[in-house]
Amino acid sequence: MASKRYDMRKRFRRVHLDYHTPEFPAGALEKFDAQGLAETLAGAKVQVANFFAKCHYGNCYYFTQAGHRHCALKHDMVAEFLQAAHERDIAVSVYYSLLVDDGACQRNPDWEMRAADGSVMAGVFRRPCISSPYVEELVLPQLRELLTGYPIDGLWFDFTLAPYCACQYCRRAFRIESGKLLPKGPDDPDRAEHAAWRRNESALLMRRIRRMIDQLKPGTQLCGNWAYCSVQPDAVPVDSVTYLTCDPPTSELGQVNFSYEGRYLGATGMPYELITTRFHEGWGDWTARPAEMLKAEMATILAAGGTCCIGDQIYPDGTVEPAVYQTIAEVFSFVEEREEVCANSESVPFIAVLNGAATSSVERSPGGGYEGLENVRGCHLALVQSGMHFDIINEAALLSRLADYRAVVLPDQVALREDVVQAIGKFVSAGGVLLATHRCGLMDENGRQAKQPALASIMGIEHRGVSCYSNSYIVCDDRNLLAGLPAMPILVKGPSALVAPVTARPLARLVHPLTENAPGRFVSHRQAPPGRDSGLPAITYEEFGKGKAIYVAPDIFGAFWRTNDPRLRRLVANLLDVAIDKKLLAVKGSASIEVSLRKKGNEWFLHLVNHHEEKRVAGAPTLERMPMVTDIAVEANLRKGQKVASVTLLPGKTPIEFSQKGGELAFVVPRVHIHGIVRISFG
Repeated sequence: MASKRYDMRKRFRRVHLDYHTPEFPAGALEKFDAQGLAETLAGAKVQVANFFAKCHYGNCYYFTQAGHRHCALKHDMVAEFLQAAHERDIAVSVYYSLLVDDGACQRNPDWEMRAADGSVMAGVFRRPCISSPYVEELVLPQLRELLTGYPIDGLWFDFTLAPYCACQYCRRAFRIESGKLLPKGPDDPDRAEHAAWRRNESALLMRRIRRMIDQLKPGTQLCGNWAYCSVQPDAVPVDSVTYLTCDPPTSELGQVNFSYEGRYLGATGMPYELITTRFHEGWGDWTARPAEMLKAEMATILAAGGTCCIGDQIYPDGTVEPAVYQTIAEVFSFVEEREEVCANSESVPFIAVLNGAATSSVERSPGGGYEGLENVRGCHLALVQSGMHFDIINEAALLSRLADYRAVVLPDQVALREDVVQAIGKFVSAGGVLLATHRCGLMDENGRQAKQPALASIMGIEHRGVSCYSNSYIVCDDRNLLAGLPAMPILVKGPSALVAPVTARPLARLVHPLTENAPGRFVSHRQAPPGRDSGLPAITYEEFGKGKAIYVAPDIFGAFWRTNDPRLRRLVANLLDVAIDKKLLAVKGSASIEVSLRKKGNEWFLHLVNHHEEKRVAGAPTLERMPMVTDIAVEANLRKGQKVASVTLLPGKTPIEFSQKGGELAFVVPRVHIHGIVRISFG
């Protein structure tokens, strides 16, 4: 059967069929039934399936000539499943474990990734390096087999971001291309250059694979798990992946991770999927989560413009758990009710949060998880909990459409490119709002220290170093900053920059703790109370051209991520209220409601997503019954000339009474259970 091309933006219901299967279990693979599996998926309303060609063990589930077939493979599982799925209009991307292949490393020890001291990188599975012959001798020949011999709809790669590696091939390649030795630690002056080189190695491989696809089977979809997601915020090359995908961890934050990643991916302009799992504690847990919780995660993904994927794992004998697909059917019915209005929508620009590749190169190791992103994630959480609509963008998005936004937030973006600095200067001068924090702009994109922050002239400040104290206190002098806050010093558990106002107006004072707690000199159980006034501001305000620039010296977003202190979130919301004359949107009601505003044609779609988890003292979050939220008041400031024709609550098409006075729209949403979509139609 010929390969079926499919529109990534219209197939919302997906499953990821994990099948990392060792060779020792008795009866492995023997009960696999392609027709039965495809029928089960069709009954659960599945539109796309990710099916394994090669797993982490290095075992293949098709008749490969280039690699290692699973020892129990008696018939071509990939070929049989492709036929069965296509007969039911289910598109199939084949899964290929790229940077994890235990068997290949056992057979070829020189291919394995190495630490700086030459030791093998520890882990459950061995990991081959893309700079080794692994790519030429195994990966590319197998991809050629799949592209020429099977009617696949897509290639789905796992572990595509190459981490630090000091194997002989990496040492040689980096020396030839840069003339330098590999950095040996995080303080090495060449660390940022090497991180950029390593990211580029991963990018070049994906582009090479795309060229192979275009030559052998044009139209085949291509993605790499976590490639060009928030942990790799580079611009997506036009000759690389065709859509984005990642599987944020569900065992800790659930909906929060999907919201964070979705707001970033949705701003790239690329179609994308986000993958949750049916497992209570994550992949391979062999458990099942309640349908209510999966629906909440699906709602969060839809509200950010993504498509929904649920991860399952096939048993070693080749069967699946029927009860799981009863739950998936219920969850995908929930998705199906909403997907038509979500398809091909885009975010209404208002606030942009920068997650820059320059800072990522300087602060983070290539191939890592969310480590080093605490400031961006803290900013995301503060804005979500404040009921604000916003996008998370990279430099490419900032340079192409910053003028569309009302405000830009730079959460401790320590490294800034010169073109980004220039763009922000023009943006603020033209009337935009800037909120920058802590070490913002203290380095260039290569990690070189600047004498003054790159945005110092815009913010009207002079940098004078970093506080010697590990904590700081903010004392607000501007009463507008105290709305909803007690009139007392606000603790920021984190370091602070020291700045002096040049032309800026101080809004709050920086107060040092009484002392830095140390053995033999400490106050109370945790940190010391407020002590001496530093004589320097904690927050400054500057009018630059027609715009406004606010600077916060302490590490406010990192501290909020670490402590979840609501006073920090309230202070951030107050700062934006002070700076932004007319808010696009104000949603008043339960703090559990996340807000996202999207548009399509002559309509706006206001997504209201309920965030809730049941009380727990240990273990992963869970949710069996989502509480109803009622009477959510919404106010919106419309563009000049916009006239509202109707306001409707979806799904269900319930009319909502509204009032419009000039550019001000107001209405009350009567109820939201898990996910309500308010359609605002303009006349």
